[in-house]
Amino acid sequence: MLFTALCVTTGAFAQFEKGRMLVGGSLEADFTTERSKFDGNSNRTGKYSEFSLDPQFGIFIIDNLAVGGAIGLSTYTYKEDDSDYKYVSNELTIEPMARYYLPQGIFFQGMFILGSSSDKSTNNGNTNKDKYAVSGFALSAGYAYFLMDNVTVEPQLGYRSKGYKDKSNDVKDVDAGLFIRIGFQIYFRNKGA
Repeated sequence: MLFTALCVTTGAFAQFEKGRMLVGGSLEADFTTERSKFDGNSNRTGKYSEFSLDPQFGIFIIDNLAVGGAIGLSTYTYKEDDSDYKYVSNELTIEPMARYYLPQGIFFQGMFILGSSSDKSTNNGNTNKDKYAVSGFALSAGYAYFLMDNVTVEPQLGYRSKGYKDKSNDVKDVDAGLFIRIGFQIYFRNKGA
């Protein structure tokens, strides 16, 4: 049993060698109902929905250190129940990253976030549109759990800060806080390596 565990562990560590590539990312969907409570009564006031897709690519430039990037695509919608108010936000970011693995499959990742966001709200026939420049960073720690020889599920815990600067004025909003994410990766051998 010890020999088998050693062979599986050694095979997993070999996935982090110089020249290997990783391809994967994460997908998220969130559906939330907004409710208000007053005087013992609960009423639904609106619905949120959010979708995000973050494909990721990297290459190991030395053993245990991969560099690459991700593309962040997300859309967010809010609709009030008792009015025609609707809000839609779409975001596209490019996220250069570096990831360092410890021998046990634990990794640390840092990334910069650069991109743009556009918002559109409609209410009583009036439409308002805004555009934002997006910038920020994310730091996280995770674990590469091998399902097969080269496929992992990767839970991560981290901190992210994203700033949204209105392109029509100098107003900047910052969203910051902790996040939990589960992604996946496939590790390939680079034929040229």
